[in-house]
Amino acid sequence: MKDPVQPTIGPLAFQDAPVPVDDPNQWLRAASRTLRHLARCPHLSDTTTFVVVSAAELDRYEVCQWCADEAAGVGRKYFTNLEDALEAFHMPLENRRRAREVAAAHRHDKIWTNGARTYIALALGDGGMLAQLGKSWIWTWDNGRELLPNHTSSRSSTTRSADQRAASVCPTCSVQLPATGICDTCG
Repeated sequence: MKDPVQPTIGPLAFQDAPVPVDDPNQWLRAASRTLRHLARCPHLSDTTTFVVVSAAELDRYEVCQWCADEAAGVGRKYFTNLEDALEAFHMPLENRRRAREVAAAHRHDKIWTNGARTYIALALGDGGMLAQLGKSWIWTWDNGRELLPNHTSSRSSTTRSADQRAASVCPTCSVQLPATGICDTCG
């Protein structure tokens, strides 16, 4: 029997927001790689096509270290109120009003920034995140992704030279990245 066709995602629209999937806890892998990543992993590139990893396939693919830490809550910083989180996160002032509106519309009892400090999370009880508040985007479980007025693509309009690409270092294992920008060790 043939394997079912796996849904793919990509290329990604932009680097500094979650991958455009319904669930930021969705596991993905690059189509040509065997390392799996959470949809919100900073390793995800805007030029790679990703395959959704089904629940039945989770044991087949090793987890990247950033995602393992993220899933375990390593490095999270918890806050007792949204204002403290917005200040610590350095949320742009022009986006704070919208962040407050989203928080007010979603009953939550947990507020934290993730280990990489790429978003503020709002959650209720032991359930998953209800919302993520990025510096230029907001994601909510009920409405998906919203780009804020100050959003710009994380990619510059100029092309980097091969020397600049080769000088990049993997944030997970500190190995120099090849020109593709994809770590040979971590995937």
